[in-house]
Amino acid sequence: MTASQANIGRVSTSEALVSQLKEMILLGTLPVGTRLTEVDIAERYGVSRQSIRLAFSELSRLGLCEQRPHRGVWVRDLQPVDIEDLYWMRFVLESEAVAHVALEPVTWARLERCVVRMERLTPASEWSEVITADWAFHRETVACLGSPRLSRAHDQLEGETSLSFMRCAPDEDVTSVARLHRELLDVIRTGDSEAAVENLRRHLDISKRVVLDRRLDSAPGSTR
Repeated sequence: MTASQANIGRVSTSEALVSQLKEMILLGTLPVGTRLTEVDIAERYGVSRQSIRLAFSELSRLGLCEQRPHRGVWVRDLQPVDIEDLYWMRFVLESEAVAHVALEPVTWARLERCVVRMERLTPASEWSEVITADWAFHRETVACLGSPRLSRAHDQLEGETSLSFMRCAPDEDVTSVARLHRELLDVIRTGDSEAAVENLRRHLDISKRVVLDRRLDSAPGSTR
């Protein structure tokens, strides 16, 4: 990070700093493995050390950064074991949601809006837009359960999920992302909850495999 002064808005709070750093991480401006220091951020944004520490703590809670005692803070690089665990947790939460919405036709219009949003994206769209639209569908599915606690638990996975997706660009086809979600919604609309859960399992398995393959492709010394 440079020491040039930047502006994060009139309110220099830890929340504003979290929002700015999160955006930079998910856009790849701060790539995985980047070390974040209090000195650099204080000079860049003109915020207090206390605000920076609070921001680091929140970014770590979101799974975007890793705090190493007495060593510093780094933009997190998810390992294969982290990705496996992330997708297992997603399936545990989202399978319950998918089974529910399959039996609740009143919720289908909410998911339709999310899929249409994805289908309107083009190859020229920013990859961050694709990630946001993808997560919006899954978040809305869980929200349809009407459980604030389950939604909060699911929201905790957004940072890690988005971070894992960053390595998929630009190889991943935007239209294939929309198509997978359209197929899942079509199965949900049959009203067969078991089929919907099974389709979700395949959906997440495909996503996980893409993430793991892209991670391997981008590893130092990879010949793939």
